[in-house]
This record gives sequence, C-alpha cells and structure tokens, in this order.
Amino acid sequence: EYRFSDPVLELGCKTFSELQSDFQYHDVRYPALTLRLKASRASTGYVNKTVFTLALVSLATNFAFMVPHLDLADRFSHVTTLFLTAVAFQLVISSVLPQIDYLTRLDKYILRINLYMMFVMLAMTVVYYLQ
Repeated sequence: EYRFSDPVLELGCKTFSELQSDFQYHDVRYPALTLRLKASRASTGYVNKTVFTLALVSLATNFAFMVPHLDLADRFSHVTTLFLTAVAFQLVISSVLPQIDYLTRLDKYILRINLYMMFVMLAMTVVYYLQ
C-alpha cells in the first residue's frame, strides 16, 4: 500500500542557544544525525477502480436520452437511480480512502461526475418543458 524511497542519512551539527549558569545565553553545538525516509501511498489501485466505475455509471446516464423525451418520469428514474448508485459507491470508497481536509484530483473528478449527472437531469427538464 506504501512505497518507500531509499533512506538518506545526514551527519552534521546543530547550534542551539542555551541559558548558562551565569544567566547568559551561549551558542552550543551538538552533533546531529538525521534519517530521512520518504513514503508515498500507492494510489493507482484506488484511482483506477474509482475512476473506471464512476465513468461507467456516468456513461450509463447518457442512455436516458434514448428514452422518448415525453417520458420525463422514466428518464428521471433512470438518471436518479444512477445518481444514487454513484453516491452509494462514493460512500463505500470514502471509508477506504484517507480522510484529508483538501480536495484531491480524485475528489474533483467525483464532484464533476455528480455535477454532470445533475446537468443531465436539468437538460432533460428543459427539453421536456420547451416542447
């Protein structure tokens, strides 16, 4: 689940100001040993599964346009079912992904899929009422 890069070992000195017994600050140098290890999450599995599944769900949304435009209820039921499917899938995925405070590219993709499905519902409504 994680990839680790090669460790880097750094030797050096650190300078600190310390309060001495004469109540004066003096710079004191200490030897320092720093070990750096970079870890990154192997996210390709999460991304590929989520993107592929939501892409199929959003693609299936387009099949609502094959239903005659006068059957607005049937069109809406198709798109609403797919929208609820996408939301349920997102809830399942969110329990597996780490909880962070900012939007990742995957979060932005999911948001765009949701907006696309809402746009399809809006477009179907406009076409129905214009004819």
